[in-house]
Amino acid sequence: MTHLQLDLNKTMQKSASQSSMGYKKPYMGKPSVLQQMYLFIKWKTGIFVLISLILTLCFFKLFLFSYTNQQIFGTAVLNGEERFFGIMIDAGSTGSRVHVYEFKKQFGSAAPVLVDELFEQIKPGLSSYSDDPKSGAASIQKLLDIAKRRIPQHKWKSTPVALKATAGLRLLPEEQSQRLIDEVKNLLQQYPFTLPEKPVMIMEGTDEGIFGWITVNYLLGRLGGSGGQFTEGAIDLGGGSMQITFAPHIKSTIDNAQSADVKDISIFGNQIQVYVHSYLGLGLMSAREAIMNGPKPQERITITTACMPQTYHGSWKNGQTEYVISGATGIDNTRYELCRNSARTAVKQKITNPQVLAEIKHQPFYVFSYFFDRAAEMKLIDEHNGGEITVQSFVDAATKMCTDQAFTSDQPFLCMDLCLISSFLQDGFGFASDNKLTLKKTIEKKETSWTLGATFYLLNETK
Repeated sequence: MTHLQLDLNKTMQKSASQSSMGYKKPYMGKPSVLQQMYLFIKWKTGIFVLISLILTLCFFKLFLFSYTNQQIFGTAVLNGEERFFGIMIDAGSTGSRVHVYEFKKQFGSAAPVLVDELFEQIKPGLSSYSDDPKSGAASIQKLLDIAKRRIPQHKWKSTPVALKATAGLRLLPEEQSQRLIDEVKNLLQQYPFTLPEKPVMIMEGTDEGIFGWITVNYLLGRLGGSGGQFTEGAIDLGGGSMQITFAPHIKSTIDNAQSADVKDISIFGNQIQVYVHSYLGLGLMSAREAIMNGPKPQERITITTACMPQTYHGSWKNGQTEYVISGATGIDNTRYELCRNSARTAVKQKITNPQVLAEIKHQPFYVFSYFFDRAAEMKLIDEHNGGEITVQSFVDAATKMCTDQAFTSDQPFLCMDLCLISSFLQDGFGFASDNKLTLKKTIEKKETSWTLGATFYLLNETK
């Protein structure tokens, strides 16, 4: 018998003895209110601790699951799936560019993670081969070979590829553009990649604007189900066209807009209504032509302009029109005003919907492409990292460069270009002088090109 049992027996004997002597066991009675409260709190505390332990275990398992879906020793692992790729070729008016994107799925999100990208470009643009479509296709072959080397061989068959042409081909006669499209399509069919229903096409300007807007807001992490409330507006200034895209916050914007300019888009499970308009013929290169009374295909135009210094005599060709240019003389003190007036006339012929754009007067925007290039050349922003400036910064730069003293022979068009950009922003879109503009070539070290947004749609189309 153990010590504990011995003690227990002694206690029982003592209790019996006391009972025989008339000792009565005290009556415990009903627990008091305080005792009941104590017991209730003690019971609740136990339940709370138990639930907390269960939740802690669940979160711990979720953490382990999420962690094991991350990159491990340089190999992407996600539920046993490897990374996937998409190829988009941008056939622009001034050059062709290939973008090879590498993705992996993101746990708990419909949006994939952009892991890496490859970007290469060649000049001139595909539209420059309007009279020699086979050579045009040969120029694209160089880009496809670069993409093929970048992607692992076992991924070729599952990787989609498409070429989308922008303003350059839009401005060609249909017969010429179609011959180029047919030659490039034949070329793509010789490669081991997956092709969508229309692998080569001239992209609508509105699609270019939407794809660019998606790229910006994806990279900023703004496509998280807010219905566009926290997204950023974007303007992309190309060579042959310019696109503006934003999610309206004011009902009158939608009411005053043309139905073709209001789009309901679905991206990563989000439904967002956006305003988008593409201004064909109002890219920076085509706007230059408008100032100089062009374009007139297959012709040579002789022009004297206030946008060039009086000592300038030179030629410039865009598309199929050549310009012989001289700077106007005897007007140096008013060169900026005269050039800006010419720019204003060209812009107002194309941007004719100021009431629709009223809500963006003080709204910050991201602006790209030639906006970035000219700002960097004027050292308004860092040439690598970009920066934030105001609309007035472009106006001041134009005023500075539109003098004979500021002229540089290696950049003869700076006065004209800066006057056009200032006019786009102020006379066209109606931005206030102090409105903030963000200029970036990359966000989170990823290119801010419409091609990324287009690749999301390509992946969805070919999955």
